Amino acid sequence: MKLRNSIFLVLALCLLLGAVFFPAGLLEERKADHLEHLEQEKVRLESLLQPEDDFRVDPVTRPWNGVSGSAIFRGFLVADAFLFAVLAWWARGKRFPDLVEAPHSRRDLAIVSLLALLALLVRLPYLAGDLWIDEITTLMRHASGPLIDIFLQATSSNNHLLNSVLGHVSIATFGISTWSLRLPALIFGCLTVPVCFLIGRTGGRSLEGYMAALLVAFSFHHIFFSTNARGYCGYMFGALASAYFLDQLLRGRKVLLPYVIALLVSALSLLLGLMVLVSHLLVIGLTMWRKRSEYAPDALMASLFSGYLVIHTYAFMVPDVLGFIFDDYQRGSVGWGFSVSFLREIHRGLLPFLPFPVVVVALLIGAAILVFGFVSYCKDNFPLGLSLTLPVLILAGLTLILGLKVYPRFFVLVLPVSCLLLSRFVYAGLDATGLPKKQRLAAGRLLLACSVGASLFILWSFGIKPKQDYTGARAFVEAAKASSAPVVAVGVAGESYRYYWPEIEVTNRVSRVRELLANSEEVWLLWTLPRDMQSRRPKLFQFVKEVGERKAEFPSAIPGGSVVVFRLRLPGQGTD
Repeated sequence: MKLRNSIFLVLALCLLLGAVFFPAGLLEERKADHLEHLEQEKVRLESLLQPEDDFRVDPVTRPWNGVSGSAIFRGFLVADAFLFAVLAWWARGKRFPDLVEAPHSRRDLAIVSLLALLALLVRLPYLAGDLWIDEITTLMRHASGPLIDIFLQATSSNNHLLNSVLGHVSIATFGISTWSLRLPALIFGCLTVPVCFLIGRTGGRSLEGYMAALLVAFSFHHIFFSTNARGYCGYMFGALASAYFLDQLLRGRKVLLPYVIALLVSALSLLLGLMVLVSHLLVIGLTMWRKRSEYAPDALMASLFSGYLVIHTYAFMVPDVLGFIFDDYQRGSVGWGFSVSFLREIHRGLLPFLPFPVVVVALLIGAAILVFGFVSYCKDNFPLGLSLTLPVLILAGLTLILGLKVYPRFFVLVLPVSCLLLSRFVYAGLDATGLPKKQRLAAGRLLLACSVGASLFILWSFGIKPKQDYTGARAFVEAAKASSAPVVAVGVAGESYRYYWPEIEVTNRVSRVRELLANSEEVWLLWTLPRDMQSRRPKLFQFVKEVGERKAEFPSAIPGGSVVVFRLRLPGQGTD
């Protein structure tokens, strides 16, 4: 114990010295240089604009004025030193509590392992195919760069911290490839399935756990996020696992360490994970107020400690995060507010093969079913029911209050939570029928089979498509164009082809495309996400429509994400 306390004191001294000699100036200069480079590129692009061009060059997201990430980090180092000194004093002659206990039974471990393996087998066919624009941004701006820059700066909300770090480690270990970049998301996606089983069976019904797990395992949308090199699956896994461990912690099980780890995974995968932390603090506070668990103070300390570690890790990014929350997400060109347009975007991504009114009715019916499931959860175990649903409700409230523009994927936690609430609705409703146990069991198995069948049908209806087929479009153009014909990529496709075809020109100027046409009989043009083109670059969009001939379209799993190939010719310039 004396050795342990001495180590704490030495660590406190080292952290204090680190705060004194911390190279804040060098790090701030590194961040400033990067921003200056982005600003210079913006000025260069603006200088090329002609009257016929769209007068839009994407602005550089600036850090929030008056806030220094280095100063915040230095403050945390001082706080760390103080905490270790206090810990050395407090721990004299004391034994630390157990942070983790023995795992579940062998049978439970076998079930959990088999469910994770099933999830992996279902997701493997979707792992291949080109990266889409958000994944390419993750690779080129974050994962492939120096590791320190991932922690230092977030010039956009695309830097999902934990995913960027794990992606960096993965491509450094296995080389740059689609599967290596998507590996962290795949792992978290597969682990989410057995977590749903563990949560689902907390009500004492194993079939409920199996239904929740299998609905998630065969969910097309969860499979999509599991093979999407972003932080969404880490966020979902952390949110669900922390809700489960909080429930176990309040029951007296020794799961402090896995609880803290799950909270960290959620919040470091996506900033949305902060809603999970806030939700848990509210749930624990309500539990303490109602005196429902003697272990609530332990859970409170674990949550506060997790929050401290999260803000500590994000310290350098705080000015950038405030910048894009109160700048990017308040601009009309980014995302949607809660509106009919937001519902239509949900329709395009959720069930595009059904008419919009049908989907709206289905959503209303589904909401009623989920409310029943939520009430049932709260009646049996209100801390678990609230910790599953509060993060989404808090996010929705902040979106309305602050007038933020968001994307439907920000509410991705609704996917697994809906599967859990639907399973509770089915089996709690079955219990309420009063049927004999044997008949309820048979009906439960039948409903489980029907739910899996319905999930497989929806999965089949979506098919297996690349997220965006940039290489397919490139191969088509290379085979179809004349050897001397120039190729240009515009809009979002331009950013993507900087990775998939760096030799071609990228521009968003009508004047430049017209210049290429003046010197060549034809120009081949690639674009994607036409709604983005039409709203942000309407002049270029209209010009391509007027002089372009659509030659091919390469399907995408992203709504509106097909890569479209045009051949451009000025009037009277020639025919086939």
